[in-house]
Parts: sequence; C-alpha cells; structure tokens
Amino acid sequence: MKLILSFAALLIATLGLAQPPDVPATPGTTYGDEVKATGAIPVAELPQLLKNDQPQAVKVQGTVTDVCPKMGCWLALEMPDKSTVFVKMKDYGFFVPT
Repeated sequence: MKLILSFAALLIATLGLAQPPDVPATPGTTYGDEVKATGAIPVAELPQLLKNDQPQAVKVQGTVTDVCPKMGCWLALEMPDKSTVFVKMKDYGFFVPT
C-alpha cells in the first residue's frame, strides 16, 4: 500500500511541475531554450511542402492565433488567407505558454 501511495504522490508531483508557465505570453518572450528563426519556412509554404503526404520535420514561422487553454499542447497558426493550421505537439514533447 505504501508503494502505491508513494507512486501516486510522485505522479502528482511530476504532473504538477510539468505544466507551462501560468503567465500571459507576450511577443518576444522566451520560455525554455530559445528557438532561432534560422531555417524556418513561412507558414504559407506548408501546403506545397506537405503535398506528398510524407512526414517531415520542419521549422515553421507564423502568427499564433490560438493555444490549448489547459496545457498548451496544441496551437493554431494563421495562413495568409486567414484560415488556420492546427499544430499538435507529438507525444506531448513540449508545451507552449497558455
């Protein structure tokens, strides 16, 4: 029983510390390691790049219009025609500020 309680306490503590900062995100603010725009493609180039339906690792530069309000586990990027691109973080590898 003590082992189960210890595991539950550890799990709760880990999940509580793994949350993104609970502060308003402002343009230019960096959380964690800084990401440089070098090598990033404009979000408008994504449709052409992804035409062949093959998975690709890309760095995209664009305007964030919406973020998952609970954990920051997804975001929406604005396209030039005002539509949006939905981006989900693979395996919850990282979160963005809510």
